[in-house]
Amino acid sequence: MNKQAKKGFTIIEVVLVLAIAGLIFLMVFIALPALQRSQRNTRRRQDMARILSALNDYQANNNGQMPCQTPFDGNRCLSETKQLPNFIERYVVGEKLATSTRGNTAVALDENGNCYESFCDPDGSTYAMTAFTWNSVTETYFEWQPGTSDYTTAQNRKEIMLALSAKCDEENEGRILRTKDKSEVAIMYILEGGAVYCGDNQ
Repeated sequence: MNKQAKKGFTIIEVVLVLAIAGLIFLMVFIALPALQRSQRNTRRRQDMARILSALNDYQANNNGQMPCQTPFDGNRCLSETKQLPNFIERYVVGEKLATSTRGNTAVALDENGNCYESFCDPDGSTYAMTAFTWNSVTETYFEWQPGTSDYTTAQNRKEIMLALSAKCDEENEGRILRTKDKSEVAIMYILEGGAVYCGDNQ
């Protein structure tokens, strides 16, 4: 009576299985961070669209005007109701802010120094908002370009640029164009990975 030899895996088969498993693991390892970054940027785009909608609501309730940031917009900013912290408090966060400014930039922090969920970047840091006004009658555009100090500063402090009398330049990423209409507004934000989101109320 012949006994059948027990079959096992050869070294080549084992190495092949391990190689395939390693390849799958590597693909997941590479793809997962990109997927997570994409999800965070999707959330940021949604946040910017929501803030732009809040700006439209503010405008409807304030005779077509936009919020300002002292001391850049003259006497109109002497009224706290016209300033960025008030806009963030009433139209974005929906509650009284514990901390509302940091230098010339409006932020939203609670009594524990944490950002409010509705004004918080997906990485856990607070958004910062700066109202941009044109310094010269000859200026026709403003832009954020990688490598410039303005771009790096805005990226580091999670700055939302609120540009008055402006619209997005559809042909140039990271650039806003000046318009003659004071009711027009554009916002820009630097996404993870370096791309610049721009939205306007045109």
